[in-house]
Amino acid sequence: MKGTYVSFASPGIAERLAGSVAGTVLPFAFHPELEFVVDPSLLANDELYFNAARLDRSMVLKTSDYTALAKPRLEPIAEARGTGRVEATHRRPINGRRSGCLQ
Repeated sequence: MKGTYVSFASPGIAERLAGSVAGTVLPFAFHPELEFVVDPSLLANDELYFNAARLDRSMVLKTSDYTALAKPRLEPIAEARGTGRVEATHRRPINGRRSGCLQ
């Protein structure tokens, strides 16, 4: 897939689609217009830590449990600095849906 445009969602759109306040990183996508994309390198960790839809609470999940439950789309979205690729998360339309990326 080749994209020609990438941007961050406005806080209002992000909050509506994610169902949580901007700045939190949810481990799941609950809105039908939001596809969750995870960088495969994240799965090298035994446990994953997330905001629990709030800025003052966190949660931990075993990576194997997370992938079994969330079934995220795996796509390389980041590399270490100095490799020539942008190190950032991004959202872009995919099959008419917005994508939430987790790095």
